[in-house]
Amino acid sequence: MNSNNGPVAQLVEQFPFKEWVTGSNPVGLTNEQMKKAIIKNISTGITKNCDILSKNDNFLEVVLEGTTIKLTLKKKSNIYIVSYKGMEFISDG
Repeated sequence: MNSNNGPVAQLVEQFPFKEWVTGSNPVGLTNEQMKKAIIKNISTGITKNCDILSKNDNFLEVVLEGTTIKLTLKKKSNIYIVSYKGMEFISDG
């Protein structure tokens, strides 16, 4: 055996997956759709579509569609509410 092959073999073994080996590569992306919510500006009535990141009995965490704006709404009296840049938004989740 040629001693020069050792380091190359060790380098290959360090990869997180091995090409051409069934089951070692990620197969592909899932096609799972994000759950949606609508938030409404209390003052203007304007609504925005959101992707739900997480939701429980106390909080609703969303991202406004087409942006990176993340909002965490707190549940009060069966609706979720948040103040953002001086505006209040509500959602039923």
